[in-house]
Amino acid sequence: MKKTILILTFFTALSFWTFSFSQSGCKVDITEAPQLTIISAIKTPITCSGSPDGKITITAGGGTGSYQYSKDNGITFQPSNIFTGLASGSYSIVVKDANDCSSAATSVSIDKTTCISISKTVDNPTPNVGNNVVFTVTVKNNGPDNATNVNVTDALPSGYTLVSSSATAGTYNTATRVWTIGGLANGASATLTITAKVNATGTYANTATVAGSETDPDTSDNTSTVTPNSVPVANLKVVKTVDNIAPKVGDNVTFTIKVTNNGPSAASSVVANDLLPSGYTLVSSSATAGTYNTATGVWTIGGLANGASATLTMTATVVAASSYTNIATVTATETDPDTTDNTDSKTIEVSLTYTKSDVTCFGENTGWIKVTAVGGSGKYYFSLDGGTTFTALQNSNDYTFAGLKAGTYYIVVKDSNGIISVCK
Repeated sequence: MKKTILILTFFTALSFWTFSFSQSGCKVDITEAPQLTIISAIKTPITCSGSPDGKITITAGGGTGSYQYSKDNGITFQPSNIFTGLASGSYSIVVKDANDCSSAATSVSIDKTTCISISKTVDNPTPNVGNNVVFTVTVKNNGPDNATNVNVTDALPSGYTLVSSSATAGTYNTATRVWTIGGLANGASATLTITAKVNATGTYANTATVAGSETDPDTSDNTSTVTPNSVPVANLKVVKTVDNIAPKVGDNVTFTIKVTNNGPSAASSVVANDLLPSGYTLVSSSATAGTYNTATGVWTIGGLANGASATLTMTATVVAASSYTNIATVTATETDPDTTDNTDSKTIEVSLTYTKSDVTCFGENTGWIKVTAVGGSGKYYFSLDGGTTFTALQNSNDYTFAGLKAGTYYIVVKDSNGIISVCK
């Protein structure tokens, strides 16, 4: 047995006293287990797997023996330190040991997650410049939570001009090009349709981007781009004129061929063909752009901007022959939406004038018609019956039909080359 002596000392104002006590007995120490604590609670966010899959991993220390883990403030426990399949929300983590001792609670929050995706399509991947295309933008919330403050930015690039737009949800601001959807429930979709005109130049890659307030663990599908391959369109037109529609053989005539690009795109490799027929002999030619090959009749213009024109002038001598129709055609590399004006022609003519004298007395045949022909070869056939029968070839350009009764007559003149007259 061990003796313990206790000494007490008291002080007063003038003196002090010391008292000693002795205690004996067995010494017994009471110990306690180490404090049970949560060292860490690491959360893993929800992914875009299609169902809640958040996770919390707990590390604890202290206490006695094995641990049990709770995510609902100690109401229920599990032996595993990993909680899986968690939806968004706040969890109160508690750990208890083999002695049923509990740790202090730790709060862990799993953020709301919305796996938003966006896709963009176009109705025509190869549109002609000047035509309309329709872009369709679809936004879907693949959950697992509802999405809020969903906005889409879809600024049409310079290659397009906005025509119209419509949305199944929210509003599309045509000035800022922001589509404000707002809320989008889990599994819901919204669609924006944009109609735009394809411009002749500019950027054609059209991109739409979506974002919301909630966490999106997969942003790879938050942007969608479609790039139509625009087809240049150049509406070419050729116009041919002649300074004298009714020349005589031996006269010179001047043909003017004008090629215009009515766009909307610039035209490249523009070529016009105008080879004079046998009724003409080329005297000279000049072009405001490109070069004219007198042997082949090919006028190589080259490039022609939208709205630009080029002119070819050809002077030729009319010769005795059977072909006087002069044809010009034009082509280019770009698509031409209207080829009806890619060809024009001019044919010199024999024109005629006439004077007449009516029958003086009823039943007589004293009427006459004097016909004068202009142009052509200078030698003519004359007809009163619309060209069914003709006179013999006349060396004069005048001919008088005499001894005519009252009636209707159809005058036609053709020259020795077969060119038929037009009535002037």
